[in-house]
Parts: sequence; C-alpha cells; structure tokens
Amino acid sequence: MVCTLGDGDVIQALDLSLPLAERDERFELVTDARFAYGSLGRDPDIPGDATLRYEVHLLSSSDPPSYSSLSDPERLSMADQKRERGNYYYRREEYAFAVNSYNKALKLLSVPTANQSTERTASTSELLEELEIKLLNNLAATQLKIQAYDAAVKSCNAVLQRDPRNFKALFRKGKALLEQAEVDEAIPILRLVHEMVPSSSMVASELRRARCLQQRERERWSRAASKMFSQHDSRSMRPRSRFFGLQVPVLRRWTLLVGAVLTVIVSIALAWYFERIPTFNYLTIQ
Repeated sequence: MVCTLGDGDVIQALDLSLPLAERDERFELVTDARFAYGSLGRDPDIPGDATLRYEVHLLSSSDPPSYSSLSDPERLSMADQKRERGNYYYRREEYAFAVNSYNKALKLLSVPTANQSTERTASTSELLEELEIKLLNNLAATQLKIQAYDAAVKSCNAVLQRDPRNFKALFRKGKALLEQAEVDEAIPILRLVHEMVPSSSMVASELRRARCLQQRERERWSRAASKMFSQHDSRSMRPRSRFFGLQVPVLRRWTLLVGAVLTVIVSIALAWYFERIPTFNYLTIQ
C-alpha cells in the first residue's frame, strides 16, 4: 500500500503512527474505533465500534510527490483517487475528512505543471476541467452539510465560472443563499434550476420553501408598517404634550402656561415691592 500522510488516504491511526516509524521497521498497531472505522465499521469485514490490530511493516518512505512534476495522466489519476476517498467519507457523514480530500485533489489540479504550455491536448484539458467541476460540486455539497454557507457559495461560483448552466452548482448556490436568508437572491436561481430540471421534486420543494419565506417576510414588513402608521395616526388624533414630566392634554397645556406667566409677573412685582424690606427679601430666600 502506498499513501500520502495527511491526505486522508488511510485511517487516522496510520496517519498518526507512521511518521514515528523508521524505515524497514515492523510494529504492532492497536487502535479503537475512533481512529479507525468508527461506529459504522466497514462492510463486509469490520463491524462498528471495533478495536483493530494491525501488523505494520514500513518498507520505504520519501517526500510527498511534487505536483508540478506530475504528468497530466498522473495528476488526473491521483486527483480522482482523492475524489473517491472524499466520496467515501461523505457517504459515512465524516464531512471534515471529505472536505480535506476534495481540497487536496483541487490543490493537485491547480498547481501549474512544468511542461503544461505546449504539451496539453484539448481532450486532456477537458478531462481536467470536468474533474475540477466534479470536485467543486462535491465540496459545495459537503459544505452545505456542515452549514458553511459562505464557502458553499464560493465553491458554486467557481463551478459557474467554468460552466454557467451547471444545474447542480446553481441549485446548491440557491440553497446556500436561502439558508442565509438571502431569499430575494435565491428565488431567481432556484426558478432557473426548476426550468432546467422541472421533474426534480427536490428543486420544486426548495423553490416552494423560498417563496413561502419571501411571502412571510413581506407580510411581516407589512404588519410592521401598518402598526407604525396606526400609532402615528393615533397620536395625531389625540395630541398630548409633556409638561414638568407629566402628560397633559393640549388645552390644559395652554392654561398652565398662562398661569405660569402670571405667576412670574406677580413674583417680580412682589420682589420690587419688598426690596426695601431686607428681612423679607424673597429673591434671596429662593
């Protein structure tokens, strides 16, 4: 068996133990299910939650391959193996490992090759792009599962740059936008997908859900606006004013205002009258 450590090609127990081994070393590896095949096991030979014992012989080790030195057929083969590994993890609902495998495959395809400019044929370029689209679509599906909606939209956009009418990418982008409450942006996309694949019950269901959410949002805003205008009209019909911290009718406000002015005038007159009597200087007492 040949594997690249850290790429998710083998169980986690081997990924963790092999870097500690010497070349040509033999050792026994015992691992519980958490670092092997988990509660699902592996059909048909490994039951769920099984503790496993391995006899390992490390025959050789080397640096990981330089992606830029790989030929196009080698690159396609390795990337497709990682895609299949990602699909294996996706089916097991081990989404973090699936994301890792898909990203490793995409990185492998994205690194420029040393002799790429003249030797790549049109058919090879088409195969590489086709595989890249598959990987990006699978990555978007996995990101939706872990609720990484921004990342899912980016993955879908990368597909749509290569294939603007890719219905899987359009559907997943619409779904991701819907989960982010971007309903008005999601509906045209989902409507387009429904026109492309009218027989899909899944697409029809998402489009119905989006329209229901849009209608609910419009009703909510309509109720809020009605309530706001209703309160405004109510205040206009029953005008009230604040005076010394108390709410009083407008008519009483003018009465109190006139009374206050008269009080001030009387106070000034009294002050002028008593200013000749020092013992009863009301201005000083205040």
